[in-house]
Amino acid sequence: MRVLQYAPAEEAFYEVPLVMRMAIVHAQFETIHPFIDGDGRVGRILLPLMLVAEGYPPVYLAGFLKANQELYYQTLGAVQLKGEWTEWVRFVATGVEIACRESIQTAQELTALLGGWKERISALELRADATAYRLPDFLIGTPVVTVNQVAEALGIAFPAANRALAQLQGTGIVEPLRPEKKSGLRSERGDRTPHPPHPAGAVLRPTDNNMFRDGRWDGKRRFRVDN
Repeated sequence: MRVLQYAPAEEAFYEVPLVMRMAIVHAQFETIHPFIDGDGRVGRILLPLMLVAEGYPPVYLAGFLKANQELYYQTLGAVQLKGEWTEWVRFVATGVEIACRESIQTAQELTALLGGWKERISALELRADATAYRLPDFLIGTPVVTVNQVAEALGIAFPAANRALAQLQGTGIVEPLRPEKKSGLRSERGDRTPHPPHPAGAVLRPTDNNMFRDGRWDGKRRFRVDN
């Protein structure tokens, strides 16, 4: 008696590489165009989400696609109208490679920046348990802060957070986004402090971040980059 068995198609034995899947998914989503508005943003965010789903860091291709917008539309249109996948997949693969290199460069710059901040704070010769030592690791991921946010994030009192930010402002690491008056305030001893205490809502930002100049960390936050 002959037994019928399922025989998988040849392509079922082939695992499609992740970058190729990213190119296919993005092209298919943009072709379907399911929403009235926001399809481009959703289609772009699918790419890093696919990387995360496979255990990779989220690499964002939006900058690459914007910088190569004409070629993006050209190769995507060739897929949609003519089924020409080769150049489109090559285009996306190039974008992933460039985005990875930029991410590595940014990580290296942030690491160097963090080290520089810690050196400046060490030069202040503060107490070993001073809050200022804990701020750099927080600021590197939160470039715009208020005193209240620092106090909450580090689990400290408002005066301690305020004092630590004033110490960092004295080293040039942070500055008010909306600078206060330059006159300073008098301390209880009667001498003048170099920087006034910051009100609860004062917004501060890191000042010497070269990697912020291209706007990569702007993200519609209240952080403003220096030119």
